[in-house]
Amino acid sequence: MSTALYLLFILIAVVAGVTLGMTLMKYTKGVEGFDGSTCDGDEKCQPQLNAVMKLGDDRKNGRRDIMDMLRNTTDMPSEQQCLVNFYALGARFVGYLGPFEGGFYDYKNATLAALKMGCRVMVLEIDYWDVPGTCGSYFPRIAVRDKAGRNVGNSSPTCDSLPSKKDFPTTSSIMDICTVLSQNAFGNASPAPDDPLIVVLYLLRLPPANAPGDNSVQLTYMSNIAACLAPLLPMAVQSNANGGKFSRQEQPGILLTNNIQDYSRQVLFFCNQDTSAFRGAGITAALDLDYIVNLQLTYKIAGLGTTSPAPSNGTVWGVLDTVESYNQIPPNQLTPIQATTNGCWTLCMSQDPSVPVPNKICDTIRDNIGVHCVPINIWDVAYNYMFDKNHFKVHSFRPKPRPLRYIKPPKAEPATQAPQADAKGGSLQQPV
Repeated sequence: MSTALYLLFILIAVVAGVTLGMTLMKYTKGVEGFDGSTCDGDEKCQPQLNAVMKLGDDRKNGRRDIMDMLRNTTDMPSEQQCLVNFYALGARFVGYLGPFEGGFYDYKNATLAALKMGCRVMVLEIDYWDVPGTCGSYFPRIAVRDKAGRNVGNSSPTCDSLPSKKDFPTTSSIMDICTVLSQNAFGNASPAPDDPLIVVLYLLRLPPANAPGDNSVQLTYMSNIAACLAPLLPMAVQSNANGGKFSRQEQPGILLTNNIQDYSRQVLFFCNQDTSAFRGAGITAALDLDYIVNLQLTYKIAGLGTTSPAPSNGTVWGVLDTVESYNQIPPNQLTPIQATTNGCWTLCMSQDPSVPVPNKICDTIRDNIGVHCVPINIWDVAYNYMFDKNHFKVHSFRPKPRPLRYIKPPKAEPATQAPQADAKGGSLQQPV
């Protein structure tokens, strides 16, 4: 081959490679570009980062913890201070700076901003890379998708994985967020470090099975989620001195009805995915998502993500449903739903995640039904109402009104024995 022909061949190969690379970048950025551990120093992102950090500072002012609230509450006796008897301030799309469409991921600063605002329910929306082969096997990651399942983030694509000696710090968006939470949720960066922290693992999808009846791919996927939670596991609640064993969702009723102060500076894991497939699988506890999760969330009306329907018989302890479905419950059906919600922790989110929940609708499902948490988009000023005196201006947990509380049944006291029933130690005298 002549030199000229060889150089021409090299030139064609380079042009083809650049063209292919640009095409792939355009495709992955528009379809699956949901990465970016921080946008510090990024000129495109900096205005959004500045706006969110200012919101965090403004909403932090004057915040106090649950101990302060309980000291100043005269309408809530200690036996009613159950976890399930408190509304909670939460954040959706943790790790995302927004805006919703074309926004920016910043796992560090967005998570810190949510903590500053007083959010103590952190919803981690989890999905996987959707282009087979792009990042190897399916691996869970933080994602922001619209109601059609389209990624809306504006960050450059990378591949998530577990940390290794060759790849450190971690490239896992979930682990990045959990690291920020572990280092800051119970420290000076939080205005209420003594409050419990509820981490909601909201799975949008599970990977497809290799074959019918083969759940190995799904188990590996969920095990990787468990591995990414490692920074928070030392603070996770597994049991309680006042009663209850909470691994594998063993005693959800006790979990919810224990005093909220029992969970001070501890992490509770709630999840919308049924994790029971781990039982009997012989997987170590650190990789066993079922072992880690304290409460499974099911749905009653409209399912979101991989949420399973609530069982038709038995007690429902956790619910993830849509704001729209709860707002449309007919008045004659409110009483039974309300009675269930009194003892069941309930999270409601918009079916269309791009649409913020209006104040009126939030208050309707809160005050009429007792929904515990409607998580906010931290960047959206449409949620400023959540920080007024009628919501979470001062405290991240607020008592539900008496009609919407779970009331523990009184302890059974043994009745005083009648003198006629005294057996005298089994030595009854014969009647004269």
